[in-house]
Parts: sequence; structure tokens; C-alpha cells
Amino acid sequence: PTPDNKQNYRISKNTILAKGTHSTVYKGTDTRSGKQLAFKLFNLSKLPCVAKRQYQQETHILQKLQHLPSTPKLLDVLERGSEVCYVMPLIQGKNMKYMLKKHPNGIPDNVAAFLFKAILTAVQQIHSSGVCHLNLSLDNLIFDTTTSSIKVIGFQFAKETRITWQGVSVPVFQQDFCGSVPYVAPEVINKEEYDGTKVDIWAIGVIFYALCFNRLPFNDYENNADAIFKKISNIAVYYPPNLCPKLCSLFSSIFVSDPMARPSASELLDHPFFFCTRKYTAPWI
Repeated sequence: PTPDNKQNYRISKNTILAKGTHSTVYKGTDTRSGKQLAFKLFNLSKLPCVAKRQYQQETHILQKLQHLPSTPKLLDVLERGSEVCYVMPLIQGKNMKYMLKKHPNGIPDNVAAFLFKAILTAVQQIHSSGVCHLNLSLDNLIFDTTTSSIKVIGFQFAKETRITWQGVSVPVFQQDFCGSVPYVAPEVINKEEYDGTKVDIWAIGVIFYALCFNRLPFNDYENNADAIFKKISNIAVYYPPNLCPKLCSLFSSIFVSDPMARPSASELLDHPFFFCTRKYTAPWI
């Protein structure tokens, strides 16, 4: 049994929006308003212990970020026994991987500047709310065609960046290995304690590079993780000779081994590459 017969909702089991290791996202409707919604279903009894903790953490993080325009709203949580369903608005749009397919030669600089700025703005909002994502990728960023803005999804690994201890707010450093292999920052590979916001910035750099050149900066044709980690640790990244100097400067500021030297999202938004950025709407993306 699944919570698809709850009185207020109807889930279309024939319309799968996304499928993960432990969950499936379906399209459905609110039977009261007729609005289209997204339903993320998973079974707690089938989750390993780590995934159960991630579910609890994701629920907490989504509730913490409810006020942000850049994150999905958690409208409802349906439970039946061990089965759980997140009810969220249906985002009208495509993820960044789709953008690569639409622009096989890379996204033009002017459109790239708009997309990059939108991505940074979304992540800056999350960081300012005391959360780091830790799994940013092309798959987890959606261009919302109704608002021409970025929605960030996939908060299974997200963590809070500050806690209150004896009445004082103190920073929290992370230790877990999180993220997809091509997006991982050097400090994560080195198994150091790390600032999650700086790891997010590294991943953003990987995403920017992929959108510009339709390839990941640190990759291996055989998809060998050790080979990719070696390239990341050595920061072995290729820049085309005709690359815009401002864009080259942007990448160079992100791809540094010392996370303390890596700029924040707010600082990157002040980079000259984003000066005079105009807004693009869905048909032009």
C-alpha cells in the first residue's frame, strides 16, 4: 500500500518525475484545488540506517528553508506505517543536465552569466540560512520557467553550518564524504574536517565549467574514481585559449586547494563577470 488514496491528493503512478536509490518522485494533483504537485515516496523499513538518518535530516532542513524562493516547499508529509510521502509543488522546468543537451557546444557567455548568477543567488540564500547542501550537481539544480530562477533540490546530505552552544552561535565543520565523485572538493578527498559552504562553492565551479564547455573539468574516460580524485587534488583543469578573461578569473578563484581562499557565494556575486548581467526568460534558455 502507498499513501496515494489520501483524501486531498491523487498520485499518478504512471508519471515518474525522478527515481533515486531509495525514493521515487511522482506527478499528481491536489484534489481540492486541481494544482499539479510532486510526490516523493519512500519506505523507511527498506532504508539502511544511514538513509533513515538522511531522511530525518532532509525533513528538518526542508522545514528550516521553507521561507526561501530557491528551495522546494514541503507542503505536507503523509505517513502510513513505514511509508512516507513528501508533498511538494511541481516545479515547471528542466535541470542543468538538460541545458547541456540543449546547448551541446556550451552555453553562450551572456546566458551563462545569467544562469551562474541565478545559481549563486539560490545557494547564497541557503548558506545565509545556515545550511550547506553538500550534493550540488547538474541534476540538483532546476531552472524554473515560471519565475526564470533556480530551484535547488536533493537535500539528503544537507547539514546545518552553525549551532547554538551555551547561548553562542558557533560554526560546524563537516566530516562525512558527501557528493558525486566529479563534484567533490579536495578537502573532502583528503578526509579533512571541512566548511560545507566552501565545498558547495567548489561544486558550483564544476557546474559552471560543465555548462560552459559541455564537459566536466575533472573527468576520466573510464569513469575511474581514483583517477578523477587525482585530477581534483592536482587541480588539473584545462581552459581553452580563447576563454573570456573574466570567466577565467572566476574559475581560478573557485578552483583553489585552500578552502579558506575560496570565495563565498556572496563574494562571487560581486565578481566582474556578473557586471551588466541581463535576465533571460524560459524560451531563451
